[in-house]
Amino acid sequence: MAAANRQIVVLKMDDLATPWWREWKILTDLVRAEDVKAGLGIWCASLLEGNADYDAWIADIVADGRFELWFHGFTGSGPNGEPGMEHQGTPYAYQKASFDQARQALLTRCDTVMRTYSEHWHGGDATTVRVFNEDPYLRVWMCWGWSHVEERVRDLPADRRLLDTIPVAIECPDPANWTPGYVNCSEFEKEYRGHEADPSLVLQGHPWSWTGTSAKPDRTGAVLDRWAEFRKIIRFLKARDAVFMNPYEYYRHVRGLAADTSPPAPPTRVVVTRSGTGLVALDWQAPAAPASGLDCYKVYRNGRPIGLSTTTSWSASLPDFTPRDSFQVVAVSRAELNSPRSTPAT
Repeated sequence: MAAANRQIVVLKMDDLATPWWREWKILTDLVRAEDVKAGLGIWCASLLEGNADYDAWIADIVADGRFELWFHGFTGSGPNGEPGMEHQGTPYAYQKASFDQARQALLTRCDTVMRTYSEHWHGGDATTVRVFNEDPYLRVWMCWGWSHVEERVRDLPADRRLLDTIPVAIECPDPANWTPGYVNCSEFEKEYRGHEADPSLVLQGHPWSWTGTSAKPDRTGAVLDRWAEFRKIIRFLKARDAVFMNPYEYYRHVRGLAADTSPPAPPTRVVVTRSGTGLVALDWQAPAAPASGLDCYKVYRNGRPIGLSTTTSWSASLPDFTPRDSFQVVAVSRAELNSPRSTPAT
């Protein structure tokens, strides 16, 4: 769908985790029914909990293509369980570990490269900026227009994208007692006035709260079905011919990468080297670069993703390695198109 001269809408939905995933399924069913797209901010530790129903739903939405799972946090908490403090005032090693663990969880459980980050609650400080900037795979930071945004803009590498302010709200909590969840289409339309010509809008929501807030009055005194109100907002924007994109899709659009529709060829000449200590190393030959360029590689062991690399080599300690293990490599373009898997190597 061409986006020229049409407003681009990024739905930024926060706080996906196992305790309220069935509320999120209402959201994803609605997004599918309206044939739009939504970015889902996930606590990535939830992917490792072994909840079979949750895992099956996650696999379903990953395969759907309308959703992007973006990194909202690993656990969301500080070292001593402080709520919302994972990326605020915590040491570099702690923050970096949360990014690394989240990236590995998204890769191994969803076959997804972690591309987008947005802080939670009290999240985001100078240490977070450093960790984000050092990450070779992340491309988008969605953040509030807080005082440290200018620092982030100044320090952001040229190949990154900052989606900063959220000028229009789909939820209308009491400003004196901020509580998420009070979706109100009439209030949204009032806030939308004056933003009709904005090239893009990032709209934040907390779907886990919408069922509960449907039984409570919002700041206007209205008691409304918040899911129905959200559907009204989507249809209001669709009637204005808005284009719905996910965060990383928006990044590719503004950088001109989306025009590349040809996936790369698979890597070749994959060689596996192993040592007696359990260290396994892979080397391969890169395919010809597609129009958008090559971004990274995914490594598979016995058909399952296990690692990422930005070069034509990869190594890891695999104590349970056996001579029967088979490895393959996939090239990922900057347009986020995957090559076929390489010929298996042992």
